[in-house]
Amino acid sequence: MVSPPRWSSAPRLLAVAVGLLFVAFCLREDVQPDLYFHLAAGRWIAAHGLPESNVFLAVHRGNPYVDHEWLFQCLAWPAFRLGGGPLLATLKNLALLAAFAALARALGRTPVARWFVLAAAIVVGGGRFVLRPEVVSIVGVALHLWLLRPAPRKPLARRALLCLPLFQIAWSNAHGLSALGPILTATALAGAVLDARVARRTGRHAPPPGRARALALLLALEALASLFNPYGPKASGYLFYVLFGQGRDTATAAFSPRIVELRSPFDPALRARPEVLLFSYWLLGAPLLYGLALWRRRARPSEGLLALPLVATAIPYVRNLPLAALGLALPTAAGLGALGEWLRSRRWAPGWGRGAVCGLGAAAALFLARAALADRFHENDTYDARPGLGLGSFPTYPEEVAWLAEHPPSGALFNDFGSGHYLLYARGESAPGLPAPSICGNADLYPRAWLERYHRLLRGEEDLFAALDELGVSDVFLDHRGEVDAHALRVLLGHPQWGLVHAGPHALVFRRGAADLDRAALARSIADGWRFPDERPDDFPPTRALRWLRLLPPRRVRPLGRLRAARLLDLLGLPEAALDQAHRAEAIAPGEPVVLRTLAELEQDCGQVEKARTHWRALADAVPTALPWVKLGLLALRRGREGAPAAIAHFRTALAREPDSRLARENLLAAYELAEDPVELRRALARTPKLAPARRHYYLGSAALLEGDLPRARTELAAATAAEPQLAPAWALYAEALGRLGTLPEAEEAWARLCALTPRDASAWRALGDLRRARRDLPGALAAYHRARELAPTDDRAPLAAAEFLLDAGRPEDALPWIRGVLRRKPRHSKALKLYARITSGEARSREAD
Repeated sequence: MVSPPRWSSAPRLLAVAVGLLFVAFCLREDVQPDLYFHLAAGRWIAAHGLPESNVFLAVHRGNPYVDHEWLFQCLAWPAFRLGGGPLLATLKNLALLAAFAALARALGRTPVARWFVLAAAIVVGGGRFVLRPEVVSIVGVALHLWLLRPAPRKPLARRALLCLPLFQIAWSNAHGLSALGPILTATALAGAVLDARVARRTGRHAPPPGRARALALLLALEALASLFNPYGPKASGYLFYVLFGQGRDTATAAFSPRIVELRSPFDPALRARPEVLLFSYWLLGAPLLYGLALWRRRARPSEGLLALPLVATAIPYVRNLPLAALGLALPTAAGLGALGEWLRSRRWAPGWGRGAVCGLGAAAALFLARAALADRFHENDTYDARPGLGLGSFPTYPEEVAWLAEHPPSGALFNDFGSGHYLLYARGESAPGLPAPSICGNADLYPRAWLERYHRLLRGEEDLFAALDELGVSDVFLDHRGEVDAHALRVLLGHPQWGLVHAGPHALVFRRGAADLDRAALARSIADGWRFPDERPDDFPPTRALRWLRLLPPRRVRPLGRLRAARLLDLLGLPEAALDQAHRAEAIAPGEPVVLRTLAELEQDCGQVEKARTHWRALADAVPTALPWVKLGLLALRRGREGAPAAIAHFRTALAREPDSRLARENLLAAYELAEDPVELRRALARTPKLAPARRHYYLGSAALLEGDLPRARTELAAATAAEPQLAPAWALYAEALGRLGTLPEAEEAWARLCALTPRDASAWRALGDLRRARRDLPGALAAYHRARELAPTDDRAPLAAAEFLLDAGRPEDALPWIRGVLRRKPRHSKALKLYARITSGEARSREAD
């Protein structure tokens, strides 16, 4: 019989559990598209040397370029050639192991607390254990935290004076955040001075003499080492260039907002992610624990200072969470050690308490490791997150590139932001004749103006086809899975000079002057021939074994590829085929939230409102988010004023789930407006602090109009149209308010402006006709009514209003065609019959008079 482990072995059990947690986060298929740029750059450097300018893209070729990550690229390329993705992933995991081993050494004074801190750091930073140069920065920061720790009776460990400058040389050639090395050393220097002053004032143990001088020497050596790179300060100072040169708006305004890694961890859309939640609570608890450690004299002020620059890196960018976790580790471990020491000093503290805490910590670490291996931390609606040791297929385009290799473009290639990395890599491998891409995710290759223009082109704010002509583009390569808005794809699909020549699982290829492919044949090919990798079972041997042993749950199948195919078919105007694929996905994964959402959206687009409502309700029961309730509210708003109460209830439910939901809050304002409730509209407006000025003026004007306060309505709506001239609803209410005030010329001008903004809105043209009729402008009114009839041939209001105006003007012969047009469709239309009777009775009276 095996005896249970003694409590003295509990810390070892905790260490093993944390180690398994680390392994669980490392064993992931890597889906970073940036890796393919680094491989392409490493291949180019091996053949030609270091680039001084943009030699990769067709647009802005020759633009000055500092490749501050060239060393990583030069190491990654031969490793990839030697062992592919598995070897790269193994090397990455070994580097991370070295980083966390160094961190564990830095936390060595607290043998139990350090394992809890390491577990927290793994969970917070595990999402960024990726095949990118930032791994070098994780190692560099951990190395600094270990070697800058005060050594007993020595100002600084000798190995720090040797290792850190040498590592700094490599770091400054491998990643743009290499300036963190000297920054951490400078912070440690300031901390040493502060420690000495605090020791003199409080009588605490002073730091070793000469520590400040040793750190100053180390700082000078690291600053000098940072310059040992081919680009000099331009590479080693890249961090300052980002902060003070190009500005953070490069990542917010110019970059696509869909790039999650460039968001702040405090972005409302990211708050629910487990690592962000843990980081937020850790950020709140760390100062308290550190304060306890200071009070118990278990920590120095310098340890808290070291955390500040590292935490600061994660405030704007969620991708820097691993660095923030490393920074919080030292003060947190000191605080937990002080807390444990205080608890052990209490008389009521049980002797087995330390072992129990270690056992609970080990159980929690194993639970988290199981969750990580079961994809709970990495699961998302964009790609299929899988355990493994290699590269995932999500950022690749092998089928589309193979087609281009067989059918080479005759001119330049225009591509989307995310596909550029793989296209660069493919040019030197499977498709050597492929034209250079026009853009990629490395924004240092081109001026920021090109990135901003790229987004304007795809958003429809600038003429895309004029730009394609200017660039000499013959082929357009766009990812249809989410990065590119459907609007841009529809514009290309509807242009007569551009044909859709290839549709792959990941991207579409358009060619100038080519005929469209057979869409019905494409639908059959998708239904019978496409294979979706995310529907295959778990093929990673370690996790397959764990599932066989029932230590991991069965892997959930999430048919994301099939759902993207359904959206593609819907985009191509094949709704029945799209719904067929969505229903197949439902059969594979019934009740899966992403399946329910796709089905609801497709059914809504097809006009199957009741089915869509059923699936939105099912999604509302499955997930705790606001979106399904917002969608239910929008469906209720389709019923007009009758559906306003139900819409209000749905939007309130959405806000109860997500109080910060901007979509729910703004649609609630629209629902109150539709319900014609100015009191609740004003109350809801007061509870909506984050609202664009034009929208606020608009709703204030709408409330005033509902209350009959026409002068106030005119003032607010005029301010709304001035703040946002493209806000069509504001022009409509503004014109209405002006008309009710009797200022008809200004009202006519407002209606004309609305017609210019919404030229295909029949109601706006009809309202313009009514106003011109009130001004007795017969030709102008008839022109507006004629346009309204063209846009809405089945709407009888405009032709009958025109006929009535003509009758009042004494022109029955001109009114007759308008009336007959209505009676041809609706022979029993009462108003049309009355107007026709006026004409016939008038003719009878005329004959009697004759």
